[in-house]
Amino acid sequence: MARTNRAIPRPVFLIIGLGVFLAQLDGTMMNVALPTLARAFHAANLSAVQLVITAYLAAGIAGLPLLGALADRLGRKRLFLAGFALFGLASLGCALVASLPLLIALRIVQAMGGALLTGTGLALIAGHGREGRGHSLGKLALVYALSGLLGPPIGGGLVQAFGWQAAFWVNVPLSVGGIALGIRLLPSDLPRPTADRLDLTGAALLAGAAALLTSAATATHQHLVLGGLALPWPFLAILGLLAVGGLLRWEAAASERGVAPLFDSALLRIPAYGTGLLLALISNAITVGLFVLIPFWLSTGWHVHAGAIGLIFLPVALTLGALAPAAGKWSDRVGAPLLTALGMAIGAGAALLLALSATDLIWPVLVLAMLGIGAGSGLFAAPNNHAVLGSVPESTLAMAGSMLSAARTLGVILGVSAGGALFDAMRAGHGANGAARVLFLAAAALYALNAALCWTMRRRPNAQEASAPEVMARAAR
Repeated sequence: MARTNRAIPRPVFLIIGLGVFLAQLDGTMMNVALPTLARAFHAANLSAVQLVITAYLAAGIAGLPLLGALADRLGRKRLFLAGFALFGLASLGCALVASLPLLIALRIVQAMGGALLTGTGLALIAGHGREGRGHSLGKLALVYALSGLLGPPIGGGLVQAFGWQAAFWVNVPLSVGGIALGIRLLPSDLPRPTADRLDLTGAALLAGAAALLTSAATATHQHLVLGGLALPWPFLAILGLLAVGGLLRWEAAASERGVAPLFDSALLRIPAYGTGLLLALISNAITVGLFVLIPFWLSTGWHVHAGAIGLIFLPVALTLGALAPAAGKWSDRVGAPLLTALGMAIGAGAALLLALSATDLIWPVLVLAMLGIGAGSGLFAAPNNHAVLGSVPESTLAMAGSMLSAARTLGVILGVSAGGALFDAMRAGHGANGAARVLFLAAAALYALNAALCWTMRRRPNAQEASAPEVMARAAR
């Protein structure tokens, strides 16, 4: 599909937004269902049912690069519709299973469908044309954020009212509707076949590395229990890093074997692309880490009840919802570096306000800090996505979008694991409020570092002009 000069039509965006929303929602919605699943399947420990979440996240990261390359070859519309079909069928299977191992296996299949929806959805928007692309990416950033914020309450409501199966049943009619509307409304694109074989060995190595590192990051009580065997998280992390080393060595020589690599190293040498991936990972890790830390701090340090903790996140949704679409539109005019740096600077200020409130809780200051977190995220996400996807050739958009989604997901995993683990480790020596203050200051420093990285991008030459010839040469092979 050649890039056009028209803004993306609203019905097309709604279909893409639905796919991305469903895929991201299922990454967070099942958190609240874990105790129910443990009782339903008579699990001996929480680690066993935690694989329902770990498998989904790891499979999503592992599948994104391979499926993105496949979408560039076979056509993005075709693969996006296939994502709806795979996601819906796997959801149906998850709702009907009677064993935990089969549920975990189907969650892996469901994650493959979700990876097709997120990575290919980004490519469909970016490939539609420059006019209005930033605004559309801004609205898509809002979809990403809202799916993360709404996942736990939607999942909790469905599980409480109808049982854990309802969290999967709801995906089936929405997936069918997405296919029906997508066939009619999504613009068609032509396949781009290449002589190189898909890198299935690299995909297997990436899947193993993602599974091991995700399990290490999310292991409860410092170990993961499988079949009665307790696997300490350092052991899982070492195996994961060894798998990463094997993957990098394999990918370095993949093209010599006539295999299309999972990720094109030429893309990573485009300044706006490689740096943008890193910025997205860091931003997601900091923000999600704060979202995990704040409830722990308020409940243990100030004994705030769950209802009030839930309400404190409303300011985040308000400023995020107001600024994300607008920031995408502004990035069309002023570029990404200024907006992303400003967003991260506001995030640093918000984290400093949280540090001030840690040992002396002042509700107006806390609300102002939450408004700042939402504003910073809203100003950062869409312009960064715009810069990343606008820097690569059109023929690699699906691969590029998939790698961006993988970086965001990895940031979520790091944030979830670090937010709770660091707080637990530090509060024994500093108390709940003291530990929170140290971690809020660390978050402010990381936000400031990200802001500085964003600002350095203004001095770079146009990334696509500087590096696109090499990428185009590879894409044409």
